[in-house]
Parts: sequence; C-alpha cells; structure tokens
Amino acid sequence: TLAYREAARLAGEMGEIGEQAGRLRAAAWTLYRQRRFEEALTVLSDAADRLTSMQDATATARSVYMRGCIERETGLFRSATRSLREAVANAESIADESLRATCVNELATLLSDLGQHRDALDLLKETPAAGPARGRRLTTRGWIASRLAQTTPQYLSLARRSLQEAMDHLSNPDVRYSALINLIELDLSEARYENVKRNLARIDPNAADFGRREITLIEGTLALRTRAFEAAGALFEEVLRQPLATHEERWRAALGAAQVAQAQGDLDKGITLANQAAAELKLSSRQSAVSDARATWLADRKRLIETIVRLHLERSKPAEAFAALDALRAWVLEDLDARLRVERLPAIERSAWFAAQAAYRHSRATLDARARACSRSPSDERPACEARLGQLKADVTGAFDTMYAILDRAAPSALTDARPPTLPAKRALITAVRFEGRTVAFWLQGTQVQVAETTVGDPLAPFADRLSGLDHLYIVSATGFDLRKAARDALADTAITWSEVPFAGLLAQPQVEARGAPVVIADPASDLQHARAEGRAVHDRLGGALLIGDQATRGATLEAISSGARLLHFAGHGALDAESPWQAHLVLANGEQLTLADLLVAQPILGIVVLSGCETGVRGALSSQHAVGLPDAFLLSGARAVIATDRVVPDADARAFVDHFYKHPDWATRPATAFHSAVRALRAAGNPIWTAFRLMGRA
Repeated sequence: TLAYREAARLAGEMGEIGEQAGRLRAAAWTLYRQRRFEEALTVLSDAADRLTSMQDATATARSVYMRGCIERETGLFRSATRSLREAVANAESIADESLRATCVNELATLLSDLGQHRDALDLLKETPAAGPARGRRLTTRGWIASRLAQTTPQYLSLARRSLQEAMDHLSNPDVRYSALINLIELDLSEARYENVKRNLARIDPNAADFGRREITLIEGTLALRTRAFEAAGALFEEVLRQPLATHEERWRAALGAAQVAQAQGDLDKGITLANQAAAELKLSSRQSAVSDARATWLADRKRLIETIVRLHLERSKPAEAFAALDALRAWVLEDLDARLRVERLPAIERSAWFAAQAAYRHSRATLDARARACSRSPSDERPACEARLGQLKADVTGAFDTMYAILDRAAPSALTDARPPTLPAKRALITAVRFEGRTVAFWLQGTQVQVAETTVGDPLAPFADRLSGLDHLYIVSATGFDLRKAARDALADTAITWSEVPFAGLLAQPQVEARGAPVVIADPASDLQHARAEGRAVHDRLGGALLIGDQATRGATLEAISSGARLLHFAGHGALDAESPWQAHLVLANGEQLTLADLLVAQPILGIVVLSGCETGVRGALSSQHAVGLPDAFLLSGARAVIATDRVVPDADARAFVDHFYKHPDWATRPATAFHSAVRALRAAGNPIWTAFRLMGRA
C-alpha cells in the first residue's frame, strides 16, 4: 500500500495524472483486500478526483466497480447498488464486455441478497458465449433462481438447468464447488437423493475447511431425509462441535439435530436443540449486515418453524409454540433491517464501525488460519492445539460485540421487543400456521394462548364462543391462506373491529407519539385527477404540508415526513412485484420512488398513515410462512396504524372511503373505529370496494 501511494505521489509530481490514478486504484484494492474499507474508499475518492479531468472512461468504470464492491461488503447496500449500476452503464458505454459481465454479476448478486431476485435474473438473461465467464454467469443465475424457487417453484427448472450447464464451463475450483453445492441443495429440496449422493461423490475430499462443514450438513440432511437417524444425529453434532462453525451453520445443525431427536421421540432434547437453533438464527440474522444469507435460508426457516411448533404442541406448551412462531416471523423483517442499519450511521459512528469491522474480520481470519493449521497437525498434537484456540475465539466474540455495540448505540434496530404482547381486556389476536396438511390456529387473549386444529375455510370456528365480549381482533395473517378475509367475513356483521399486524410482538413495541403537522402527498405522477382532488380536500380539512404533482419528489417527501407527522396521507400509485416484495414502493414525481428500504433507513416517526392508492397494501410472499410489504416498513418505523389497499381501486371509490374515514371524529386516536365506520358506510351504500381496504397496526 505504501509503495503504491508513493508511486502515485511521484506520478503526480511528474504530471502523469492517469498513472497517478492507476496507482491510487491499486492502493485502494490492496486496502480492500486487507479489509481496511474506509481507507480504501478514501483512496478511491482521490483516484476519482484525478480521473475527472482525464475523461478516462475505462479507468472510471473500474473505479466505480471497485467502490461498489467495497460498499457492498461494508453494509452500504443502497450506495453499492447505485455504484454498481453506474459501473454497468460505464462499461456498456466503452463496449468493454468483460468488465460489463463482471459488474453485472456483482450487481445481480447484490440485488438478490436484498431480495430483488427478479431484477437480478433480468440482468442475467444474456450469457457469454463460452468459457469461465459463461460458467460464472450461469452459476449466479442458478443460485438466484434457486432462491426465487422457494416461493415460485417454476424457477426450479431454470436453477437446475443453469447450474448443470455451468459445470461444463467452470475451471475455478471455488466456483465449481459453489455451483455443485447449490445443485445438491436443489436435489435435496426435490428429494432426488440418488443425485445428491452422486454429486457429493464429485466433491474433492480435501476441500477447504469452510466446505467440510457445508458437506457435513448436507450429509446429515440426506441421512435425516432417508431416516438414518443415528447417522444424521452424529453428523449434525459434529458441526456443532466445530470451533469455526458460523452462526448460520450452527443453527442449521441444531435444527437437524432437533428433527432427529423429535423423530426418535426425545421431545425434551428436541426442544432444547430447536431453541438453540432459534438463538443461533437470531445471531445469524444480526450478522446479515456483514455476511450473505444462504440461498435456501427461507426453506430452512420454514422447517425450523414447523419443528418448534410441533415439538411444543407435542409437549402441550401452546404459549411456547406461539412465541416461537411469532419470533421467527419477526426475524424475517430483522434481516432486512440489519442490512440497512449501517446506512443509518452518522459519519463519525460510521468511521468507528468501519474500524471495528476491520478488527473483527482480522480476528476472525486469525482464528480461521490457526484452526486450519490445527486440523493439519499430527493427531497427537491436535487436542492441545485446539485448546489454544479458546482465546482466539474469545477475541472474535469480543470484536463482534464491539462492532455491534457501535451499531446498537448509533443506529438501533427497528425491532426493540419481539415478545408476544399482553393484550388489553376485550382484545384478542389470532394467527395460524399450516404444515403436513394441518391448519393449526392460535388465539391470544390477555396472556393466555389457546390452540386448536381448524380449517382453511373457517379458521375462527374453534374460537367462536370467544368472540362475544370482544371489541377488537388483531390478525397475524398466514400466507398459506387468507386468514384476514376469513376474519373479516366472520366479523362483518358485528360491532367488533379488526386490524392486521405482521407479527404479534409488534404490539409490544414502544409507541412514540407523533405530534407534527400532517403531510399530504397527492398525484405525484400527475396522472390521477381524483387523487389530486382528494389530496386537496384532505389538506383543506386538516392543514399541514401539501406536496402535489411535481412537488412530491423523493427528497421533499423524506424531508416532510422526517419531522414526525401525526398523519401521512398519500394519494397516488403504489407498486409491488409479488416475486420480489422487498421492492415495494410508492411512485413519486419525476419517476422517483419511496421504497420499503428508504423507510427502514429513514425510520420516520409517524402517527396514522393512509395510502390511498392501488395495491399499496399488498404483501408479497417470501415463503409459505412469510410476507412483507410497504405497511410493514411504516409499522416498524413506529406508525400507529396504516390504511392501504390490496388491489386496484378506482380513484372515485378511494375518495369515498377516505371521506368517510376522516369524517369520524376519532380517526386520529381510534383509527380502527373510524376505519370500520367507513366500511359500514360503503357496505350500506352497496359499494363492494370496501373489501379492498385493509387496516394494519394498533386499534
């Protein structure tokens, strides 16, 4: 690094600006490989300043690509996305196909890590003609398709085809190994066990240490699925004993061991291991800001949910089953929040985060190297060598805790309390889960949990006698069927109000009261006449800030809602790709967007949020147990309640619903009462559009 910097200084003195910029890029790359990320970004910025006057498009493209790689690895995911998109555009402008292919692969990987699988696959439609570049592209496409296949099974064939073809073009052993592991996991998901055995036999037995644990997990899963329980248990326990096993590997091993114990009838051991898996999963989720999730993480989480619920129910512990189910649903949102927390850091704390992150990675690399050396030492020396790893493991734990202490202090998680709530009198909560052809419903009232098997057609039936005396019902929807519609139909002719929450623990979150003036955003795309009139009418009634048409830019919107508005009323277009629900957004002026990620980074303190636009309340399925949408982001930011729609709604009908809602005198303090007053008014008028509106949050 010092040599490159000195060379850059000398080149600058001689007026060789291009050479100076090149040496600075080399210094930045060296710093990047040393995990000195903040320094690397600073040096890259210096190189970019030199290139501004040079108009060297190739050097600029490479610098921007490098910046995107560093930003991605440090947790600055949105900045990385912008940089990598710019790098792709630059590579296209200079017709550098090799650089473009590299940039596209990196961008696609990042987008998939953020849940934007469809956009990632669209980038990978074209594949290089032949050679390693084609193999890398097909590998990337294959594992992204395998992620998407968790919710959309028709992508399985694309995943399999891509990975199988990739093997014919790959020479790099690490990339071949990655492609083969993903292919094996696809075989496991489809119960193609003979294929799993054949592909396992293709793996070099002297694979890197990190690969051995992955292989052991696969062998354990194969033994479990083929009912070789003793062998499976031994393999999972082997991973749990490994000093270098990551939290992700440990939770998957603990889950497998729990399933073995359950199959063997040892329920106490099973629940202990399942709880260990859940605890390790929480730590793995916390690490999402500095590590990538495994392609099949959602499928594993589904198995963890089913295992914990079944074990607790078999032990007649419904409250524990409910709490575990709810916590696992909350962690899906924690994953996204973890990936965005770094972007909330102020400049000084971000610098401290970079330094602590570098220290953590250094201590981890030291432990990895020492453990690999132990594994290669003579067998009689190995126990003593491994015993000396204890201090290094403590160093890694301490460095990790130091790193996250910075993040917890300066950019705390949006989720501060995921415990099930204690509900007030006359309120209850219902949720359900489906597995093995069964539908199991949970009813929470006060602190008591009741569980019953039920049906998709009438999930409330076991609790019909408990409805009398209620004034409000919270619904945690199951994505396998429409629990909200079932509850709504059952309660439509009663005085009981209802609202949805993404998980029960949200109701235990502390509530910060928003006292700022209302913010009204109307017709940002300038194509909805009724929405514009609706916005003006709401503003005339309530006052506050009005952003209409071209005024409603992304910057102006974020600034307006940052002051703690007690109401955000949006009348315009919403958008959601059901196959990439993290991409949910509101359409703003000039083609800009207010995204789910924007909201989780900004975390505006809001009171009531009314999203009077088409599909603003749609929640896309992440798996058979998880869904997410824009309302989740508002609720996690602290909004009291969100009103939105689950389909296309004509402008005039949206205006009618909104008018009825705001006519109620208690809309700001009792949104559920005002919401259901509007529902009853539209029902009485014979307008079925009321079924498109949904209320999420507190009553």
